[in-house]
Amino acid sequence: MKIRSKIVIIFVSLLIGFSFITNMVIRTATSNIVTSNMREELKNITKSIVVSMDAHAQSTIKTYLKAIVENNIALVNDYYNRVRQGQMTKAQAIAQIERMMLSRKIGDTGYMFVLDYSKINEKKIVNVIHKKIKGKNVYKVSFVKNFINNDSFYLSYKWKNPTEQK
Repeated sequence: MKIRSKIVIIFVSLLIGFSFITNMVIRTATSNIVTSNMREELKNITKSIVVSMDAHAQSTIKTYLKAIVENNIALVNDYYNRVRQGQMTKAQAIAQIERMMLSRKIGDTGYMFVLDYSKINEKKIVNVIHKKIKGKNVYKVSFVKNFINNDSFYLSYKWKNPTEQK
C-alpha cells in the first residue's frame, strides 16, 4: 500500500473516531440537559397542579360553608318571625336555634356560633350560641374584629383548639 493510501486511511479513521467521540460527548451532554429540563418542567407542572387543586378545594369548602351560613340566617329569620307573631318566646327560639346549630359539626372539630352585636358601642360582643364559651365577651378576639367589618356574615379563619395537636 502506498503511503498516500495509508495517510488517507489513518486520517479517515481519526476523523471517524473523533466524530464518534464528539458525537458521544454531545449526546451525553444534551441528554443530561434535556433530562434536567424535563425534571424541572415536571416539578413545575406538579406544583402548578397542586396549587390549582388546593385553590379549587378551598373554593369548594368556602362555597359549602357559605351555604351553611345562608341556611342558618334563614333559620334564624324564621324563628325571629315566629317570635314576632307570638308563636313562641325569644328564649324558646334561641334554645331551638342553639340545639340545631350546635348539633351540626363543621369538619373534624369545627362548630357554629352566633354573636350578639347589639352592644358593640359598649365594646361588647357576646357569644349567644357557642359550644364552649357561651355568654363570654369576645370583642377583643382578633378574628371577631374581622367579623365586625364583614357584610356577608361569613369569614374564614384558622383556629386551633387547645386539645388539638396541629
